[in-house]
Amino acid sequence: MSKEHVWVSRSMMDSRLIKSFTNPFLESDRKKLIVAGDANNAGKPLTEDYFPSEVYQMAPGRKPKKLPDFCMADGYVVSEPVAEIFRRFDMGQGALYPVRVLQYDRKTPLEGSYFFLNFGNSKTAFLPEMSESIKRNPYDNSDIWKLRANCKSGDVAVSANALNGPDIWIDTRLTTAFFLSDRLVQALKAAKLTRYFGLLECRVVPLH
Repeated sequence: MSKEHVWVSRSMMDSRLIKSFTNPFLESDRKKLIVAGDANNAGKPLTEDYFPSEVYQMAPGRKPKKLPDFCMADGYVVSEPVAEIFRRFDMGQGALYPVRVLQYDRKTPLEGSYFFLNFGNSKTAFLPEMSESIKRNPYDNSDIWKLRANCKSGDVAVSANALNGPDIWIDTRLTTAFFLSDRLVQALKAAKLTRYFGLLECRVVPLH
């Protein structure tokens, strides 16, 4: 096996990271929001106009002071410290688009600066036939897979193709997960910013 490292994030599967926010697109252009969500989940690059400029709480009540460093708030949102790390690496056709995060009154901003994450890149490196704790996507008859809840480091296998190209990407054969290079993960670890990423180390299988 290769001594190179690749990581997969389970954060998309973590219901604790789903935050109850909405945005103007739901009122003015719901179709555009759906198209953008599907494209982003497929690792396709998107221009800034596919992302709303602000999001706000859906209901009154508890007033959060800030968001986690990674969460789902009508899109994949990262904090400024995470964005700063990402900018230092190869994001390929991916992008970070600023978003104002507001409380229910649509006026009061949460602490910090936030960005929508457009993954913008896809690779085909995931090896389901060599992986454990995975399952075929029940809503799709094609060769699309998901991680099981009990998936752990070492269960997911990827080919050495994963070592080439951008440092963050979506794999064409795995849904509700994204991948990161080891150099990017090590930078996030050094900055103590991995808490919300649910990272698992993958096995890298050399090309023959």
